[in-house]
Amino acid sequence: MNPSEKQLDLDCTRLPPAPHVLLQLVDLCHKTDVSFIELESIISKDSALCAKVIALSNSAAFNQWNESRDLKRILVVLGTKTVRSIALTSIVHQFFSQYSQQLGETMGDSWLDALICAHLSRNLATLTGYQYPDEAHLAGLLHQLGQLVLLSNEPDQYQLLLQSVTTQDALLLKEQERYGINSADLAHHIMSKWGLESMLAEAIKYQYMPDELMHDTKPLIKIINLSSRISNRINHSNNSYLVEDHFFGLHQALIENLVSQSTQAAINDARSFGMNVTEDSAIPRANIDDEEIRIRLAHKIHQIALLDGVQQHASDINDVSELFKLVSENLQLIFGLSPEIIFLPDISGTVLSGISTIDNTPDKAPVSIKLKPYSSLIAESGLRKTILYSSAQSIFDELNVIDRQIKSLLEVPEFICLPLLSQNSLIGVIAVGCKPNQAAKLKSESLLLENFCKIIADTYTRQQRLSRQLEESQQQEKVAANLKSRSIVHEINNPLTIINNYLELVSMDMDKEGKDKQNIDIIKSEVERVSDLLLQLKQDPEDNHHNDHEVDINQLIEKQIAIFKPTFYKLNNISSELKLDPNLPPIPSDTNKLKQIISNLVKNAAEALPDKGIISISTKPLVILNNKKYIEISVSDNGTGVPDNILNQLFSPVESTKGSTHSGLGLTIVNQLTTDLNGRISYSSSSQGGAKFTILLPVK
Repeated sequence: MNPSEKQLDLDCTRLPPAPHVLLQLVDLCHKTDVSFIELESIISKDSALCAKVIALSNSAAFNQWNESRDLKRILVVLGTKTVRSIALTSIVHQFFSQYSQQLGETMGDSWLDALICAHLSRNLATLTGYQYPDEAHLAGLLHQLGQLVLLSNEPDQYQLLLQSVTTQDALLLKEQERYGINSADLAHHIMSKWGLESMLAEAIKYQYMPDELMHDTKPLIKIINLSSRISNRINHSNNSYLVEDHFFGLHQALIENLVSQSTQAAINDARSFGMNVTEDSAIPRANIDDEEIRIRLAHKIHQIALLDGVQQHASDINDVSELFKLVSENLQLIFGLSPEIIFLPDISGTVLSGISTIDNTPDKAPVSIKLKPYSSLIAESGLRKTILYSSAQSIFDELNVIDRQIKSLLEVPEFICLPLLSQNSLIGVIAVGCKPNQAAKLKSESLLLENFCKIIADTYTRQQRLSRQLEESQQQEKVAANLKSRSIVHEINNPLTIINNYLELVSMDMDKEGKDKQNIDIIKSEVERVSDLLLQLKQDPEDNHHNDHEVDINQLIEKQIAIFKPTFYKLNNISSELKLDPNLPPIPSDTNKLKQIISNLVKNAAEALPDKGIISISTKPLVILNNKKYIEISVSDNGTGVPDNILNQLFSPVESTKGSTHSGLGLTIVNQLTTDLNGRISYSSSSQGGAKFTILLPVK
């Protein structure tokens, strides 16, 4: 069994950072542009946070990149997301750790002592020429790591133990008796698991070793030994530092000056975090048990939970309108703000166009703003990348017209401009209404607002990226399909050409006025039409254009029926009934597309009709719809009509009701061709009980 585990199973993972420090770190982690220098400036003031960071950096995932002498480098290796995770985990643990006033004072004293020792170690390192002053600072900060572990595991018992001794040696002996290991050895044991390459762990292990046993030791070990003994609270009495320097030859006056500088630096650090520090004793005291801080911790946890909820919801959204709805709901839920207009830049990035989400329905707002200096408060917020308040801004002497229009659209006395930033790039600006008494409170929650906006901006950026990727993928699929269809068309055209050539040879020996010659000509005409249709498939949709010329619709229908009589009509034992109005005028249209429309409708009816069925085709010369003139073509039958379950998707590709040899695309093609000709198609029941399709084609 390990020495530290002989009598007590110690938890070394939940070391409590000072809550004041933790609050600033969490706020800093939520900044959109936080730097590692800023992170280091806070983490380097707290031994618990430093221990967590170094322990994680030397785990299997990171240790190959780590140099433990440099805290800033460690933070760079970990990254801001990992540091944020450490901070958030710590703040939750901290909130549920109950401090008595006495424990708060003990923990505060321990935190302040560690910081004094850290400053003193850096000063000694600089004074004595040690090449790694940052490492000395880190070692000084961690010199009481063992005591922190014992205090966090057994707060009441360890406080009694501290109160029962008057010397450091007595404390070490008491620790050994109770825990089977003293605090210095415990710290060494913990840090040894981190796999450090420096002498940090050794320096802390030997910090209480007598001078006479320290000959020829490394400089860092001597620095921490001297700093620890000088700053030790137990050894102090009435500002008299009864420690002689046998390592570096420093006289007592210089030592006291170093202690004074280091102590004042630690006090300044403590007060910068909002701690209450008293200076009426040999070493100043700090109390980290603060009710106001505890309330702020609770509020911070609540904010984090809300933001995490927004983040989780946003990660599941792929639709812009849903994102705008999320914005509207959470601005109201979290901040009590509404309504809002979301301004997004155009393609050029020079104009912001408004989208109103009033009534939770995204709609284009009648406001566009040039993204240039001093054009409006919205533009200024975007250009400066900062939150601006209409009621408290110094950019304009008074709001200009466009900003007043925004207030009018929002129907509020004041509004706030929230820039949407992703990777520090402007994605848009939200203008949201607020009440006069909300501004002051919201300014204290600016980091929360910034992070909310970052989540929205990142989500919108992701959506746009996915949309572009989908569009590119669809375009690639379209190109591939087009190439494949061109290849197939080419292969089909070869036998069609041969068929057409043979038909020409056969017809040469026939009587020009004979029926067989007429039938051959019809077959050739249809083969040529098939070739034309295939040619349309081979062309890009953008290259297709109407082969418009004057078309006699009645004549075209008669010719198509002549083709069907010996084939579909005869095979299905059906007949046709033509009611073609002789007054029908020729119209400019595409003959091939008209043939396809008539062929598909007649073929569709013929295949669905029972034995001895009748197909009726009629035309009308003039139909007026919405003040536009059309000619009408109707194709009806006396069959059973279209099943009810298909009516809602009649012109969409569906599974055919006429057997496995039919694709179910006939009416879809008719609908598309009619649309290409700027016409309309509709369905109704015929007077005979069957299906009736009516096509309207424009008269130009």
